[in-house]
Amino acid sequence: MNTLESSPLSPLVQFDVSSAQPRRYRRSKLKPSHILRKLYSAAMNVTKNQLGLAIDMSYITDNIVVSSYPVVTFPKVMYRNKLSDLIQYLDYRHGVSNWKIYNLKVELGPADYKDEDLWSEVNQRRAHVEEWQNKLGVGNLSMDQNEEVASETERKIPVNPGIIKDIVVRTGWLDHCPPPFVVLQDIIRDMHSFLDESPSNVVVVHCKMGKGRSGTVVSAYLMKYKLYSFEMAMESFGTGRFKHGISKGVTIQSQLRYLMYHETFLTLSQETQERFLCSMRLQETFRITSIKLIKPFLLLGKGIFSYSIKFQKYNPRRTGLIDMEEIRINRDEFPTEPVDSNILSFPITVTSPDIRIQFLMHPKAIGNTSIEFPNLLDPCLWLNLPCESLKLRGEFNDLAADGPVVISAAWEQLDGANGTANKGMKLFEAIALEVSNV
Repeated sequence: MNTLESSPLSPLVQFDVSSAQPRRYRRSKLKPSHILRKLYSAAMNVTKNQLGLAIDMSYITDNIVVSSYPVVTFPKVMYRNKLSDLIQYLDYRHGVSNWKIYNLKVELGPADYKDEDLWSEVNQRRAHVEEWQNKLGVGNLSMDQNEEVASETERKIPVNPGIIKDIVVRTGWLDHCPPPFVVLQDIIRDMHSFLDESPSNVVVVHCKMGKGRSGTVVSAYLMKYKLYSFEMAMESFGTGRFKHGISKGVTIQSQLRYLMYHETFLTLSQETQERFLCSMRLQETFRITSIKLIKPFLLLGKGIFSYSIKFQKYNPRRTGLIDMEEIRINRDEFPTEPVDSNILSFPITVTSPDIRIQFLMHPKAIGNTSIEFPNLLDPCLWLNLPCESLKLRGEFNDLAADGPVVISAAWEQLDGANGTANKGMKLFEAIALEVSNV
């Protein structure tokens, strides 16, 4: 008999797999919500299950699962993952206390699950089972008996903070963005610690759609702990999560840039990696002395636009951005004839190793006429300044040790609007920043 073990969390339901009745589930009527979920996840390489549950989830490896985010209220439960379905599947397939959820979705909506919702779902299925087992005189409950116990023990139970952290880790950041580099390392280290406890353990990683943010974390994990190359990790996530030809998985330029930082970081010895991360946690102040625009767009000097460059960082909870500096540029600083480059000198101080640079261009009114340019999308890019220094120098060194570094990025390497490649009107061929420690 293949019985999934109970957990020391509380008296828990044990699923007797041999007595489960998957045929009964397959013969049940297909619910409208199942149809909607299948349509909504049509592009995903969804794993089928014997319980007849429509869950958008994909196995990247035997113990790494990626899913879209689960919800708890109508109408999103009609087409998104239902939290109770996800918990039921994980308990049935992998065993109670053998799974852990990593929630990378920092934006919260009315339908999103809270810790209280997750705790309630877990305990509704697991509470008071020992008492029922004693009454029934059995050591394990069948699937039908398990559902009876779950339905008769539904009640609100206060969240135990010491235990909920072993069930879900909330460590998200903004959609269409990379995580701070040290946060990325902390997440995959925690994943490895949990998976290393038992070969039966699995992690469930989700953001909103189970694409960019989830792909960044899973790919970084595969590179560090499974020794995958950058290309192998990209391929494994892309083919594991999406149907053939639908998507390459991680496609946003800044997320790819951070995975390339990770690739360079992994060439360091373990001791040097720890020193590098420790230095990054402590060093948060950097000076940008100039930005060079390679082959700037001529209209920048014609006075048709007002132009600025904004430097931002995450707020402490990574739910939004903080403006550190915004440089407004006069038309006189731009050429009116073709040039190879244009240097903008403005020493500024940024107070984070992870910075977002956004290029803002707005049309001006000429006389009584307002000229509209619908293709102004304010492209941006994320950089980690110590990682850029590491990439350029090939070794860990203080930015001030050998003078400033010059960080460059081509226009094609900037992020477009809302996670797309659409950056609007091309402003320059490339940029180059001169950066040093303060």
